[in-house]
Amino acid sequence: GENSVDASVSFRERRNSGYADYWVRTVGSALRDVNSAGWRGFENKFVSGGDFKFDMINASAQVRNNYERFTGELYARDEFFPFEDFSFSAGARAGAVMSHDKFCTASYCGRESGNEGVVSGEIGLNWRAGEHSKVFFRFSPFYHSPLADEMFSSYGACNMSLRSEKGISAESGFEWRITDEIDFNFTLFASRLSDEIVYMNSGNVNLEDDTVRNGAEMGLCWSRRKVGSAGILYSFVESKFAEGVFDGNLVPMVPRQRLRLFAEMLFCEILSVYGGYRFVGEQRFGGDYAGRGGMLPAYGIFDLG
Repeated sequence: GENSVDASVSFRERRNSGYADYWVRTVGSALRDVNSAGWRGFENKFVSGGDFKFDMINASAQVRNNYERFTGELYARDEFFPFEDFSFSAGARAGAVMSHDKFCTASYCGRESGNEGVVSGEIGLNWRAGEHSKVFFRFSPFYHSPLADEMFSSYGACNMSLRSEKGISAESGFEWRITDEIDFNFTLFASRLSDEIVYMNSGNVNLEDDTVRNGAEMGLCWSRRKVGSAGILYSFVESKFAEGVFDGNLVPMVPRQRLRLFAEMLFCEILSVYGGYRFVGEQRFGGDYAGRGGMLPAYGIFDLG
C-alpha cells in the first residue's frame, strides 16, 4: 500500500482603494491511502482518505466581516478487475461544511452561521479495448461546496445562505494512445444541477431552478521526454434552464465553445519556453436569464512565458 499526508497554508490579500479590501487565509490537509492488494486472485485497488480545510476571511468595506469556515470530507473508492481488460469502480464521498461570521447581519448575510452535510457517489465501467485504448462510462451524484471567495460579496459580507451545488452527471468516452508520443481522447457528458451558484449584482447566489449541461470534449496531445509537448483541447456545451419561467433559456456566462492550443519546448534542464492561445465563444451576459440582453462576443487570449 501507499500512504501520503499533505499540508498547505495560503494567504491572499486584495486592496481596492479602500473599498472591499480583504484577506483570505487557508489551512488545509489531505490524507490518502492506496491499497493495491488483490482479492481472491483478482486485481483490486482500494483508495481512501480525507480532505480538511479551514478558511478565514477578514474584510473591511460597507460592513465588517470576520468569516470562518471548516470543510471536512471523507472518501473511499474501489476498482475491481473481474477480467484482465475490464474493471468496475464504485466510490462515495461525504462532507460537512460549518461556517460562522459573528459580524454578519440578516440584511447582508441572511444568517450568522450555517451547517450543511453533503454526499456524492460514483459508479464506473472501464474496458481496455486494445493495448493502447480504453473505453469508459461513469455515473455520479455530485456536489460542489462554495469556495471561500465565492461566499464573499463586494459589500464586505459573506452570503451565509449560499448552498452547495448538487446534481447528477453521466459521461462516456474513450482514450487512444495513437503512438508512444500522441494521445487522443473524446468524451460525451450530460448533467443536471440544482442550486447552481451564479454571480448576481454584488455577490453569488443560488439559482432557484435546475439547469442542464450536455456536450462533448476532445483533446489531441503530443509529448516527447526532454523535448517538449503540444496539443489542442476543444469543448462544446449546451447549458440551459430545465424548469421554471426560464425553461429552455441559455444559462448566462456559460460559453458554448472553448478551444485551447498550447506548446512547450525545453531548451535545457532548467529552461523552457511555452505559449498558447485560448478561444472562448459567445455567451449570455450575466443575469440575463430571460435571454433578451444579447450575447457577450467571443474573444481570444494569447499566453507566452
